[in-house]
Amino acid sequence: AACAAIVSGPFNLARNVQYGTGASKQQPSIGKVLRSLAKEAVTKRSLVGAMLFLQRRLRIGWGTARVAAGMAFGQGVYDWCIVIVSRNN
Repeated sequence: AACAAIVSGPFNLARNVQYGTGASKQQPSIGKVLRSLAKEAVTKRSLVGAMLFLQRRLRIGWGTARVAAGMAFGQGVYDWCIVIVSRNN
């Protein structure tokens, strides 16, 4: 669940950049937004600096942990419901 939330981060960023583009301007493509993000990350002085930049830019933090925990909890409840229903049949 955490991996899915993290992997979707760049696409969420691209979508938000597109939504934030004014109506009179042409929206950047997802590829263009992702290339710009990658170029900016590469300019950081170290791998740690690049990772911190990406963490801040993609907003990976407590919200990501909350989403992952919620998805894991939901899956657990679903699995439990399947067990209960299958016992009654």
